[in-house]
Amino acid sequence: MTERRAPGFKAELLDAIRAGRKTQARPIVRDVFQHTTVDGETHDCIRDWDGGPSRLDLAPDNWEMAPYGVSGDTWGLCEPIYRANRRVTDAISGQPHHAEYDDGTRVIDRRTGLQMEWKKSDGSPYKVRQLSASYMPVYACRDFVTVKRVSVERVQGISEGDIKAEGFMCQSWKSEGHNKCWDAEQYAANVFSGGWDVINAHRPGCSWADNPFCWVYEWDGYTRDPGRKMVTE
Repeated sequence: MTERRAPGFKAELLDAIRAGRKTQARPIVRDVFQHTTVDGETHDCIRDWDGGPSRLDLAPDNWEMAPYGVSGDTWGLCEPIYRANRRVTDAISGQPHHAEYDDGTRVIDRRTGLQMEWKKSDGSPYKVRQLSASYMPVYACRDFVTVKRVSVERVQGISEGDIKAEGFMCQSWKSEGHNKCWDAEQYAANVFSGGWDVINAHRPGCSWADNPFCWVYEWDGYTRDPGRKMVTE
């Protein structure tokens, strides 16, 4: 098991993960190409670490190919963080570390159990800066999920159940007495495709109509850690 950085999630998606409403994500597979083997079989492939073809259907089990880890890995969910100096240092070395989560919760050094200090040794305050989630180091994460399944599929292969697991919810799904002739699967796909295109349609080959390959990550076991040890960058 390896602790990895999760894909970037917006604040509303982080809230959905914490609430258990979102348990899947579909980052797009980049640079897919077809390769024909010596026995004449053609496979969808991506490049491996040395530039050679690697079969896409086997990539989810290969930690070198799957960009966000494999089944059993732990994801650290990154979020905005406030830091009062450029470098976050180790408290044991005598240098206080200065960080705070977006909701005001202080980072705690796991080894000492102490909160970080906000003032310099002379009592004067540090200048506080907010960093976006993309700059948050994985060792500062406090929210974690465990990856339980990794696969590859075309985005249009998503099912109604998987769309709900992606965090999408419609009022019609909450009604138990809906018309049985109504195509719930198609309706769910229409809802998801709209949200997908808002995020991805501007990128060549990534729209719903283009039907790109996606890494399908499914997770469970959400936990919140009281604080992570901050170490020298």
